Amino acid sequence: METKPLHWLLAAAALSLAQAVSFAATPLVNHGDAWNYHKGANAPQAGWLTIADALLDATWITAAGGFGYGDVGILGEATTLGDMPNLYTTFNIRRSFTVSSAVDTHLHLQLTIDYDDGFVAYLDGAELMRANAPGSPGAPVTNTAVATGLHEASCCNAPVNPASVIDLGPVGDRLGVGTHVFALIGLNQASGSTDAHLIADLSLITNAVSGSLSVVLTTNIAQSGFVEVDGVEAGAFDPALWQAGRLNLLPDNRSPFLSPFSGAWRNIYAPSAVETPTGYRMFYGGWDGVSTGNDLIYSGNVDFDFQTVSNRHRIIVPGGYIHVNNVNALRFDDGSYAMNATLYPVTNLNKPVFLKSDTTGTNWSNGIGEPYTARASNLVSITGYHYAAADINGMNVMLYENGVYRLYFGDFQNFNGVFRASSGDGRNYAFDAKTLNGAYAVNDVKKFLAGNTSYYLMGMHLNADRLWYSLSTNGLGFTNVITLLTNTAAADRYIVALGWVARGSQESPGRKLLGVLYGAGAMSSLDKNHIFARWLQKRVVFVASDSARYEGMRSLGPQRQIIPFTQTNPIEGHFEIYAENGASLLGVSPTLMLQTRQTYQLQFTNAPIPLKFQRVGKDVVLSWTNPVFRLETSLIITGAFTVISNSTNPYTNSATGAAKYFRLRAL
Repeated sequence: METKPLHWLLAAAALSLAQAVSFAATPLVNHGDAWNYHKGANAPQAGWLTIADALLDATWITAAGGFGYGDVGILGEATTLGDMPNLYTTFNIRRSFTVSSAVDTHLHLQLTIDYDDGFVAYLDGAELMRANAPGSPGAPVTNTAVATGLHEASCCNAPVNPASVIDLGPVGDRLGVGTHVFALIGLNQASGSTDAHLIADLSLITNAVSGSLSVVLTTNIAQSGFVEVDGVEAGAFDPALWQAGRLNLLPDNRSPFLSPFSGAWRNIYAPSAVETPTGYRMFYGGWDGVSTGNDLIYSGNVDFDFQTVSNRHRIIVPGGYIHVNNVNALRFDDGSYAMNATLYPVTNLNKPVFLKSDTTGTNWSNGIGEPYTARASNLVSITGYHYAAADINGMNVMLYENGVYRLYFGDFQNFNGVFRASSGDGRNYAFDAKTLNGAYAVNDVKKFLAGNTSYYLMGMHLNADRLWYSLSTNGLGFTNVITLLTNTAAADRYIVALGWVARGSQESPGRKLLGVLYGAGAMSSLDKNHIFARWLQKRVVFVASDSARYEGMRSLGPQRQIIPFTQTNPIEGHFEIYAENGASLLGVSPTLMLQTRQTYQLQFTNAPIPLKFQRVGKDVVLSWTNPVFRLETSLIITGAFTVISNSTNPYTNSATGAAKYFRLRAL
């Protein structure tokens, strides 16, 4: 008996939260239809995956499916390939079918297949699925190929494998009005094998609607030894998640995410990622392969998925000072930028400077072009704090809200907390208060709106093996300090700076905290740093039919998660998707065959509710845990829903009845 969570669907007309679900299937191709088949003693003609039936050459034969030999007890096999042993190891089959009217793009394609030993399935030339086939998904399979492993069909020889039922995801635009070709290659494991079988059906299923979970196979190829699931980035900022301290933060598999260029002096850190209309502008400080040991500030352009960093160049140089570093930046709607940085020496101390660009983002503080030379006129002042004696080194965080600049800073001459000052122009500040007790080096503060409440997320380091954060609802009172992460290996043992990666407006609901960039290195001297990344993601686990679990442990940017998967043969099972806390189950995918180097796209729109269905034999049993809802049904999803008078909980929908849609409605 299989239990799966269903999901909310908002029925706007009734103003109720509901889930509509049907369990009917619409056949597209039946295994018993008349198929065209080609024996693999020679290669099939070019274009056989897509050309019209009338253009097939004389090597193609028309016969009833399925196809194979060797096991007389198998059901659904009408055409025997008696000459296959020791003559050919592959055969090709195809069936054309016509779609006469527009197909609902939310319906799912479902492949039902009984096979021995391997296959590749295609729709209009695009690969749908492969099992025990050589090469990566999308790679061509020659007529002389053999299956890469053994797989017994649904009868006779142990181990018996029932026909696989595989959800291929939403049909999308794959079935436009017109003629389509469903085609497969059958593969045997050896020329002298005693059996081979290929019995396939293709259907549309309606048990997935808007608001459901889908894990859809794509044509992208994952890196060797892994399976990839995309679309797992964090949702809108959830303060409860951060208050609980349970975060599914996955290290980026590129470790480090960014290395300094080659050169005499190599040490980059202090990352600050600022969202732009085309991705992010990433600022950082240090030595990016320069010839002298003077700290500089750099920037580069990053795509939204954090796959590449381009246009890395110097933007601020120290001029008559020794160092300028520790950048923290923000961007305004007109395209201009503002940043705080550390300048040294200012009477043998470190002091923050404020720099602002014009709308080109390249001309700083009335200077022309980059790099800009830092000068005394950029220095910040703070009244109401013993600022003249303060040593503010790498603790100069900028936040801008309601027309006011906030400066969160630390002071190595008074290293017992984090302080805040406010300014109308970014340079001349008045001291506000001490915002956090404790010896922490503040590196970034981001603001989020959840409901009607503002939340301020502060990130801190201490040149140690971990990072910390604290959450506040007013930007002044930070109390509870929670460990964010610890280092993953020797390469990031000493963590010296961090920068949050956020997406969306800080004054609008729905802003996301995607992850964190941090500078770190293996040396206690703190002068050989690189930039690393962790991404807040949904937790993905593939559960095989033998209960083995394969979990995503690394990421490739905020949206991509990779699962170690080195098995040479496909494995049947399903995905479990959990929330960003790694514990709350969001949904379970239909059964599928997983193969190394495959890439899937996660499509998940809404949160689950306590309505579940169970398949018991051919019947469907619906159950729900919230007593304030009642069960309603309709024959069509757009029709009138009526209360089921005998809807005891659980409720059984007999397989002999008509296909129906169900929903829960609040009493």
